[in-house]
Amino acid sequence: GFEDIPGGSHGYYHLTEKRIAIQEGMSELQTLKTAIHEIAHSKLHAIDPEAPAIEQADRPDSRTREVQAESVAYAVCQHYGLDTSDYSFGYVAGWSSGKDLKELKASLETIRATA
Repeated sequence: GFEDIPGGSHGYYHLTEKRIAIQEGMSELQTLKTAIHEIAHSKLHAIDPEAPAIEQADRPDSRTREVQAESVAYAVCQHYGLDTSDYSFGYVAGWSSGKDLKELKASLETIRATA
């Protein structure tokens, strides 16, 4: 649903409640891109927070999760002729800073399969 989200975030996926929140009042393009980003989180990164740590061990770190979700959103938007590069490129660059090539390549297959 739409909310006034504090802290400047455009949206989030609530793991335990299994719901997506989108910042109200954004442009149509930003709203759509954010919805796709959060859907990607729900599909790729949903875990049972009550599960034992060993079952959560394969979950990517937060930076990788953000790179994956935004890259999926960018690819899906591009497929439909929606250009989100002004926002997405900077977002992915910021979250992928310091990652090595091996880590980024490992995410590419996940991104491709999900998009």
